[in-house]
Amino acid sequence: IDKCILMKNIFVSIFSHIQIKSLVFILLPLCVVSCDKVEYDNPFRGQWQVLEWVDTTGTTVATNETQMYYSFQLGIISFQHVRGQAPLLLHARYETSANQLYISKPFEYAGNGHDKELPMSILSQFGVPADGVFVIKEQTSTKIVLRSNETGTIILRKY
Repeated sequence: IDKCILMKNIFVSIFSHIQIKSLVFILLPLCVVSCDKVEYDNPFRGQWQVLEWVDTTGTTVATNETQMYYSFQLGIISFQHVRGQAPLLLHARYETSANQLYISKPFEYAGNGHDKELPMSILSQFGVPADGVFVIKEQTSTKIVLRSNETGTIILRKY
């Protein structure tokens, strides 16, 4: 009987060791594959509140009281407006270069994994010009200043 208990303990020890190795071999590739989507060095990443939007004529279009937000993550920018009208949430693709932010392909999530494509003009209510191009006038970890000849200057703060 002692031999049976000893054999059982050895078998359990070997089996649990094999399970741990199998688990490591399964999880390690998953961790490595998922790492390529992390944006550690993207200074835009996160949610930003529109502090002020002044159009090209000098008229203030929006302030922080307007409650407009831009959120950046993994090449998608989300626009949210929560005050003064029914809440609105739109999305678009974005890219950045040294001094430009380029916004394109607006869409609305339509459910069941489908997106509804929208015209660029729908983003004008968030200050996005028809060509989707902003010049980045200032950029820190807490503030971004965007400028467009069409829609004016938008100042964002990290929220």
